[in-house]
Amino acid sequence: MRYEDLGQQTEHLAAALRNHGSRLQGETIAKAATTFEKALTSFRKKLEAHLAGMAPGLQELQELLKSPQAKALKGAALSKVARSVLGRGLVGETPAKQKADLLKGVKDRGKGPEAVMAVRQIFREQAAVRPAPASEEELRSELHRLGGLSDEDLSIELETRYKTLTILKKLAKANAIPAPQGVTAVILRRRVIEAARRMYTNVRP
Repeated sequence: MRYEDLGQQTEHLAAALRNHGSRLQGETIAKAATTFEKALTSFRKKLEAHLAGMAPGLQELQELLKSPQAKALKGAALSKVARSVLGRGLVGETPAKQKADLLKGVKDRGKGPEAVMAVRQIFREQAAVRPAPASEEELRSELHRLGGLSDEDLSIELETRYKTLTILKKLAKANAIPAPQGVTAVILRRRVIEAARRMYTNVRP
């Protein structure tokens, strides 16, 4: 593949969307658009990082440290990441200063991919111990939140907080997602993902 050819394809696609976007309707094209938007955003960030000369994984690490999940990334959890990736503790009296020290250490040692994996593992552990919402109102809001997560972060949530069929059915019931008798967790999880993506695309706060 030549990147120049990819550029031409995206230019043609952009022109088609500008000219015909108002006529596009239907769930199939909407799902494809949502998937493409996420892939395009991911590629754009990696391209910008590459052009800026950033080490692999460093920009993704910066985004993870600014994400909503990162609010709980402090103290022992942050120190655990640093020791697993850098083999040392962190300098700084506040989480912000410690995160800055972590970024500097990761950049200096070229440990971006390893740091991203370590942070995501912390997020996975935190999600596992955080209880799922109980009320129907909270479960409806939860579906919208899930729809805005990246594919990897959504997978973490479903593998930890929503790993049982019982809690999946509660989430489905609150959001009018079909969950007939005999439905498997795999099928219901797929339906939840589709509904979450659709809700997030159609309902922005």
